Amino acid sequence: MNCTESSFPDFQDFTRNTAFHDHPGFTRNLDLSTALIGTGAFIGILGNVCVILIYSCRMQKRKDDRYFIPCLAFVNLAAIIVSTIFFVSVNVFQTDFKSGFSCKALHFLNRAIFVTTLLMLLIIAVQRYKKICRTFRNRISLFWKRIAILTNVTLGILISIPAVFFYGVTETGRNVTENVTVTAEYRCELLEYDDYHYKAALCVYTVILFILILTAVICITLLYLRIGKQIKKNVQTRSKKMSSSTTSLFSNSLTQNDVTIKRPKSESGMFKVTRQESDLSFPTLVEYSGNGISMRRATSDVHSNSTASNGPKSLNIYRYSYMFFTISLVTFVSYIPPFILIILEAVYGDVLNWGGVSLVQTHVLIMLRRMYFLSYVINPFLFGLFDRTFRRELKIVLSRCRH
Repeated sequence: MNCTESSFPDFQDFTRNTAFHDHPGFTRNLDLSTALIGTGAFIGILGNVCVILIYSCRMQKRKDDRYFIPCLAFVNLAAIIVSTIFFVSVNVFQTDFKSGFSCKALHFLNRAIFVTTLLMLLIIAVQRYKKICRTFRNRISLFWKRIAILTNVTLGILISIPAVFFYGVTETGRNVTENVTVTAEYRCELLEYDDYHYKAALCVYTVILFILILTAVICITLLYLRIGKQIKKNVQTRSKKMSSSTTSLFSNSLTQNDVTIKRPKSESGMFKVTRQESDLSFPTLVEYSGNGISMRRATSDVHSNSTASNGPKSLNIYRYSYMFFTISLVTFVSYIPPFILIILEAVYGDVLNWGGVSLVQTHVLIMLRRMYFLSYVINPFLFGLFDRTFRRELKIVLSRCRH
């Protein structure tokens, strides 16, 4: 495994492996990539800002379920800003990236935000697991939530510090004419040294980071599988209890002791009485026809009253779990293409003859390498898809802005 050629999706730009020498004016052809990045950044920044403002200012209820949403949106917002600056800078200054500090800072921030995002999804998965699967101790206190966020950010920074030493600006030259005229090229990329200790350190760091990321992904997946099974079990149990309780309730007969009936003035008619049974009050329709009294219960009222208190609350809890699971799934899927390219580079080195790749193919490969950027843009739409209250508050804000 050639660790010196490997990197993670936000650490080394794909353009390092493309054939600039074979494609003069390649910078001009990356305008489409830059335009797509700018469009995605505009949508993502606007969406995440809306999420942060609405969840923080207008949605104060159910803070336990929504606590991490503004935090995740803030991380996504930071990721979009940093990634956009990095991608556009590399596109524009492909062979003229002279600021070593900017190169190291952008690589460090990209990596730190990526790790922080992944750990944030892990924290949310643990919180949902305790909420759904640990009924009697299902809440994480505000203190421990803040500790978890602080620990998350600290780990993201510590894990990303080595990027400062492994990435930077490389200066290379190439012969332009037979008179050996050298034109210097400056690229922001993975630093390559022949030193054995440097290569060993880079290899160990890359493997450790890959293991940590893979472990986090596996843990998140297992937690949501457990949550899904518990939700299915809870729904089935609730359905059985509702069915049995409804049958038992309607099988009880009315007696003279628990129903008070006043004789109507007319010979026949229908009126309503109320029977008190335990803490449950429900109406009974009584029909008087002269010779006797026939009684029947308003079943729809009983059914709706018995389920009104628990149904919506449980559905909201489950809906948030589905939402966070979908966000995690979208994040994982968006990282599959970048990691496939990384594995090819790491295992086979220069297995792809980047010098023979056309410009169209190069654009496709660049977009695949940066596909993780989409997860930061899509997340606000997922919040709106699953959270009805968020959609309602957003409509209210937009309607007020129009007037």
